[in-house]
Amino acid sequence: MTEKYLIISGYQGIGKSTIAGKDLCIDLESSFFHNETNWWDKYSCVAVDLASQGYTVLVSCHNKVRETIWVSTALYQNIQKAIIIPNPSLYEEWTNKLEQRYLQTKKDKDFRAWQRTKYYFKEDIAEIMDNYAPIYTIDSMDYKLSDIIAKIRNEVGRSLT
Repeated sequence: MTEKYLIISGYQGIGKSTIAGKDLCIDLESSFFHNETNWWDKYSCVAVDLASQGYTVLVSCHNKVRETIWVSTALYQNIQKAIIIPNPSLYEEWTNKLEQRYLQTKKDKDFRAWQRTKYYFKEDIAEIMDNYAPIYTIDSMDYKLSDIIAKIRNEVGRSLT
């Protein structure tokens, strides 16, 4: 049987950094690439390379990243892709969560995530839901990202020990 590789595009604040390093998951931090022209191309190549080494790669949910990964991996049946997003009904809770994260860290990337969510949450989520699959939705603020990833792995036939 052909090995299945997995790239998960996760909306900001789902917990990619928190779960990184556990269960062969890597959070590929996009902010390290932002100073480069067409950064999403290099970022996506690194994501595919890491996935092909057996890691579950958690990538940002930037539109250009999603487009590039979905197009660049279309010919590779062994690279599976999924997206994790919050339910649109969680707008207030999600915005508050990202505001609190920024107030704790004072990091520019966290400020941008909070502001993006504050002003574009519903449009971003609608665009993802209209154009990508498979999508896994977080329906409550009381969730475990590891459980969602386990479900995705199970559904694509990729079990890790």
